[in-house]
Amino acid sequence: MPPVGFEPTISAGDRPQAKSKYTIMNFTHKVVKVVVVVVVVVVVLVVIVAVILVVLVTVVVVVVVIVACGRSPAEIVGSNPTGGMDICLL
Repeated sequence: MPPVGFEPTISAGDRPQAKSKYTIMNFTHKVVKVVVVVVVVVVVLVVIVAVILVVLVTVVVVVVVIVACGRSPAEIVGSNPTGGMDICLL
């Protein structure tokens, strides 16, 4: 019988199990961090693409209106005495 206060040694077979649980938790934590970073990057890229598309569509609409009216933007703006845009109907 071991003396009082004596801690039995942990066998080599028990140590890897405890370490593997810690390693798995640490690995899972790192994977979650990577997934969160990837999701944030994808969301930011989607927002950037959406803003670029809105700007491009706006430019195309303005160009189409200008070409359809046959007037320059200055002529279109200056043609309305109230100061608003006088856009000819297509």
